[in-house]
Amino acid sequence: MRLMIPMYYNMALRRDGLLEVESGMRATRAEMADFQNKVSAELVVEEGRLAKNRELAKLYGNVLLPQTRALLAVGQADFEVGRADLRTPLATLITLNRYQSEYYQALADHQISLARLEAASAMPLFDPALSDQPSSDGRPL
Repeated sequence: MRLMIPMYYNMALRRDGLLEVESGMRATRAEMADFQNKVSAELVVEEGRLAKNRELAKLYGNVLLPQTRALLAVGQADFEVGRADLRTPLATLITLNRYQSEYYQALADHQISLARLEAASAMPLFDPALSDQPSSDGRPL
């Protein structure tokens, strides 16, 4: 023989509970979408910075610094033989120092952008574009 016990529960309470759960799920989905949008935007920005600083470092390391060093050597030779005054090699030396400073700043900014990309993506990244390229003074970038 089977015994049936009637169970009474308030349907309005159950409906309110379901609505509350659904509302919480919508809020969680909205927060997740917001987080994904922020991370995506950060990745795009840092990827742009990374590319800019990589190209800037290559420009300084492969073009500007070698040309300025050659210009400094010419200016020193001209000064030694009396064809130029002291201002010429000094101005070139100041320019060379500024270019070297900007070169190392671009390298540092590149590494910072790489670290930020790693943090935002939660993945280890490796940039072989800089590691394979020797700098103008023979040292790896």
